[in-house]
Amino acid sequence: MYKAIVVDDEPYMLEAWETLIDWQAFGYQLCGTAKDGEEALALIKTNEPDLVMTDIQMPVLDGIELVRVMKEELRLEARTVIVSGYSEFTYAQQALRYQVDHYVLKPLMLKEIHSILTELKEELDKARLAKEEVNRERAAVEAATILRLAKCGGAAAVTAAERLLGLEGDSQVTLLMAESANQTNRSGDHSEEEALSIAVRLQQYVSHVFQDDSIRMWLFEDGPERAGLLIVNEQLEQEKWETALSLVAAAQPVLLEELTVYSSASSCKLSELHELYSQMLASRRNTQFFVKSGLQVCRKHEQDNCKLVDITSIAQELLSHIEAGDADRIQSTVDRMHASYEGTPFMYGWLQGALEYLCGELLRRYEEEKDESCWLLNWCKETTGTKYWTSERLKAKCMEVSVHVRHRNEPARAVERIIAEAITYLKNHYQEKMQILDVADLFHLNPVYFGQQFKRTTGSSFHDFIHNLRIDEAKKLIRRTDLRLSDIARMLGYHSTEYFTVKFKALTGKLPSAYKNACQR
Repeated sequence: MYKAIVVDDEPYMLEAWETLIDWQAFGYQLCGTAKDGEEALALIKTNEPDLVMTDIQMPVLDGIELVRVMKEELRLEARTVIVSGYSEFTYAQQALRYQVDHYVLKPLMLKEIHSILTELKEELDKARLAKEEVNRERAAVEAATILRLAKCGGAAAVTAAERLLGLEGDSQVTLLMAESANQTNRSGDHSEEEALSIAVRLQQYVSHVFQDDSIRMWLFEDGPERAGLLIVNEQLEQEKWETALSLVAAAQPVLLEELTVYSSASSCKLSELHELYSQMLASRRNTQFFVKSGLQVCRKHEQDNCKLVDITSIAQELLSHIEAGDADRIQSTVDRMHASYEGTPFMYGWLQGALEYLCGELLRRYEEEKDESCWLLNWCKETTGTKYWTSERLKAKCMEVSVHVRHRNEPARAVERIIAEAITYLKNHYQEKMQILDVADLFHLNPVYFGQQFKRTTGSSFHDFIHNLRIDEAKKLIRRTDLRLSDIARMLGYHSTEYFTVKFKALTGKLPSAYKNACQR
């Protein structure tokens, strides 16, 4: 919808404009009417209309002067239509001077007004599209310039950013980055809609910190899964800036739901942006394993003190002691975990990261679908859901899962032996008609459970494993014998040559005949 204003000093004419024209049908919203040029000027300043239709003869400020003020003083790029009961050349000449779009004589004809509204709507559409394209291109260039400066630095990049953004080298800037807080969404496999959502939500969050338009900010895409925001922050001292970000995050948590926002702990000069960006990425890499949704302020001491490799290393060490059932080493490792960061503001995040890694490994190794009690899953939920652990409570918790794991290891090893025996059996009988129900029954296992464990061990489904064995043997027979393809298919247990051919091509990329010709060259 485009905004329109009508100006006329005759009340009945204003009523006609309001009642006889279906503005919305032509793509306009009538924002107001005015009885003279001065009143119209106030409306124009408030609404910034796209279309102004004005009478030419009015008290206080006539139509021509109103258009002049709009064009020359207010710099408003609105379409203008002058309506007049006078056809004098002087009026028309003045209208041309101020690039009035239409000069219409009274009495007005609805058909003529409809035609004008349609024509101007098309012109406004074209102008809007052109402006949006220019803005998109400019935004893309600005984003590329900021990203180049952040990633590469250098005097040339600083100069380019200063010139394009209209900033001085000593302008104080703050950097923010946002990404999905969902660990599974951090692979980079984002749709355009998801990336756009992250960028838009980051802007909305910062807009709630600054309730007016007094700051300047530029959005840029920092890879397919992250959005960055560069802010010229001359208003707030750094401590107040952090406080403002935190207050908005606490007051409106929905803004950062499933979103992690990293903020630099200090502002810097534009020329120092590269160093600040590098520090933020290092902090993010070292802490990303356990970062939750919400605001994360990146500080240098946290970057130095908390390394992802340390978190995974001590979690792996604790896991090995849990699996071995070594109570003494479990207790000493837990004590060391607490001692490393106890009393520091980073204690919770570091410990939480280690426990999440531990739970992930336990579930990967020991949780099975046949375990209807879901004991391990519930243990992990409770462990990662508890924010504060004392050393003694965590030791007891780890001993509890150690007992559980040791009890489950024995049947797990038995299943591994059975699957190994089944694989040997299949390698000796793959030419025969083979059904998973029969093989599972032979080894006294539930067919579904057998299939799951077979795929977990071999990486292939039961039937894919057999087809691979058969096609491997078929390749040997084709290379070493003169047997017909139909004979080879029958020998390997295929009911038809056609089905054998389909499977052969699916696994080798070639038809059996083409494979044979290639081998004979």
